[in-house]
Amino acid sequence: MSLFTSPLAVVQIFEFAGAILSILGAELMSRQTRYAHWGWAFWLLATITFAMFSLMAGHYFMLATQLWFVKTNIQGIRTYLMPTLASKQMREGTAAM
Repeated sequence: MSLFTSPLAVVQIFEFAGAILSILGAELMSRQTRYAHWGWAFWLLATITFAMFSLMAGHYFMLATQLWFVKTNIQGIRTYLMPTLASKQMREGTAAM
């Protein structure tokens, strides 16, 4: 039996991936470097993976929480990451002229 054919193994992979992505996002945000804003992207991926885990494991209140976190992570990306990327593009575009 393959690792991916066992339903329990697939659920555990989503749980593990969500935990790792959450930790990476927190590490990025806590370092306050120029890459810190990418923590929002890691958290978005983590909440999507945790939402899949919650759905597959039948944890519907956790699923509702994760879906709300998807919304807040998208807000974080729009508020912090997108302006940072746009600012970087403007600096690079100005430097190229």
